[in-house]
Amino acid sequence: MLKIVLKNRKITYRDLASQLGMSEAGVKRLLNAGDCSMTRLLSICKIAGISLSDLLKANETGITHELRLTPSQQTFLQKNPHYFRYFCKLAVEECTPQQIATTCGLDHRSTMKYLRTLDKIGLIKLMPGERADTGLPSLVSLGATGEIFTREKYHSLAEILNWIKPREREGYNTAPLYYLELHPSTTKELRSELGELVGRYAQRALKDKALHKRENLLKLTFFYGLAERGFVGNIPKL
Repeated sequence: MLKIVLKNRKITYRDLASQLGMSEAGVKRLLNAGDCSMTRLLSICKIAGISLSDLLKANETGITHELRLTPSQQTFLQKNPHYFRYFCKLAVEECTPQQIATTCGLDHRSTMKYLRTLDKIGLIKLMPGERADTGLPSLVSLGATGEIFTREKYHSLAEILNWIKPREREGYNTAPLYYLELHPSTTKELRSELGELVGRYAQRALKDKALHKRENLLKLTFFYGLAERGFVGNIPKL
């Protein structure tokens, strides 16, 4: 997690080596071994601008960034949800504009229109070389609230279920559905356990992104839900 924090704060091995009075190779060995003295660890935390207690807490719970949209951003994205989806590709999936263009079949004109518009409304900063800086630290869980997030969550869920339908049981694709009758106290316990499970998945994802090369990771969408209703909806009159 320490390497994640350093990367989030854009502190390079060279920067750290300079401030610690070490060689860059020595810093790499120190961080990769994960075995340094308390004095050295406190020094690194000071350089990174994080307390030891906060570092330990982050190691246990992961790092979450709460994305807050301005009213004008909310209004624009509600009217133009495709721009929100493009932004999610950049910020959540951490794709480059070139990768998005390839996977979504976008031409250069469309790509630049997305980037310039998102830059104009303040969601990204368009950098030289057609790069996009979201201003969000890498390797974080992205939390967000608001009407656009709620609406797009259910839009994405419908798309995912339609995508899974012809592929269920292929690879890791699955969408099990069960009908249960539980006491309210049992339901409360189940919901709590599901929340803990999601938290463990999110924390494991952060660690995997830190430990493994991006091309060796599977892109997975994990979701769960509980609905206080029967298995079957309305049945029409005949």
